[in-house]
Amino acid sequence: MRNVEDVERCGGDNKAILTDWVTDCFLEKRLDLLVENDEEALNDRENLEKFVMISIWCIQEDSSLRPTMRKVSQMLEGVVQVPVPPNPNPFTSAVSSVSCPKSLAPAPTFQPIRIYRGDKS
Repeated sequence: MRNVEDVERCGGDNKAILTDWVTDCFLEKRLDLLVENDEEALNDRENLEKFVMISIWCIQEDSSLRPTMRKVSQMLEGVVQVPVPPNPNPFTSAVSSVSCPKSLAPAPTFQPIRIYRGDKS
């Protein structure tokens, strides 16, 4: 199980940033890293990708890009299509990205995303 408090370090003082890590996992099509062994989430990759894209829209540094709660509700309900989000923090990602070879860089430690599916009856 991953913990936000226990962020792994890579190559010195660089810290993994949760939003950057999630965005990187999305861009690299590695959503499996976000949910680890949650087979239900892995078996419903379409919804997993939708939820991650909505979350990235909601954390945009530029508040004018963030959707309204009404729009978020519509995206979650499937009433409107979820467009691919822009990088939520392009400046900080470029400045603070961890620059370790992927083979040497440990995965940051965070809680996996849990998807609430509601009553299936």
